[in-house]
Amino acid sequence: MSTFSEQVEYQDLLLSARRAGVPTSLDDPESPRTVGELRAAVAAAELSDAARVIGVDPDGLTLSEIRAAVADKVSALPEWVPTDWQAEFVSHWDAQ
Repeated sequence: MSTFSEQVEYQDLLLSARRAGVPTSLDDPESPRTVGELRAAVAAAELSDAARVIGVDPDGLTLSEIRAAVADKVSALPEWVPTDWQAEFVSHWDAQ
């Protein structure tokens, strides 16, 4: 039996999964089956979305390759942009 806090954490994870486009239906064979798989799928979807925001195409790349491409892209940004704001800066600039 899981605790109330574990149940809340799982519901929060399911909500994050749905927002990230991760399938959550038990009828869907592509859906993650364990909490660990679900957590990994959400992280991968969020990383892919973040990569797209800064101009990295994550399709066909492994998570390690996506991380490396994002790191390369972010390190190429102007030094005067604070690290915490670099991804937002690129996103805002691209929207202009």
